[in-house]
Amino acid sequence: MRELRKLLSFAVIAVAMALGTNSTSAALMDNIYDLEAAGPIGLASVIDQDLTLQVGDKLFYHDEWFSNAQALGGVLLPTPGAITVKASTSFEGYHGLMFSIVGFQANNGQAANFHLEFDVWVHPDYPQNFISDVHMDLIGGGAAGTGNASITEAVSDEFDNNVLVDELLNEKASLFVVANNFGFDRRQDWGYVLPLQKHISIFKDIGVTGGTDGSAHISAFTQHFSQIPEPASLALLALGGITMIRRRR
Repeated sequence: MRELRKLLSFAVIAVAMALGTNSTSAALMDNIYDLEAAGPIGLASVIDQDLTLQVGDKLFYHDEWFSNAQALGGVLLPTPGAITVKASTSFEGYHGLMFSIVGFQANNGQAANFHLEFDVWVHPDYPQNFISDVHMDLIGGGAAGTGNASITEAVSDEFDNNVLVDELLNEKASLFVVANNFGFDRRQDWGYVLPLQKHISIFKDIGVTGGTDGSAHISAFTQHFSQIPEPASLALLALGGITMIRRRR
């Protein structure tokens, strides 16, 4: 039912809103590493070799990926060498990445933080596809006592405009996942992308803190991006869905 509501919502607005452009450069296509075929790779190698990662119809690239590492209270400083990137596909069939981190933990009086950023393109071999959803899941992580582990994510278009909206199509400032013992433990978040895009930018702020008497860690999280048909096809599918609803009624 959620998928049908999404389909109808996008069909209504697809013809009225401008779509993002697919500005895939030739340089982006020169050094592709197919994660599904070649297997996991360390983020340090991705950066050193200036690789473009591919999973299904999605390309992932950034000239830095990792930045602004900080550590307090004697905790190990986060580094790209502790991060491994794998191909991931959600149960809905959305393609994306899984990040695994070794040793990203904070105990009493400790904290660590870093930024992870990358761009996502629809591969030019899939001109019919657009990005309509972004999903983030904290699949490995936890906290005890006063500890807190969290990831905040901004999603923008190529002009740095926020493109996230919620189920009611209201602007959504960011995605947020967190693990703690403060009555708010949220391991997954998602949002629609409007207008539909061929290219988006992801900026993550990832942190763990032990607080005054606790601990927290993050060992793995996933990121998935939907692929849906071009707006004309989407509108036809939505009309078919509307017809089916009327027949059922």
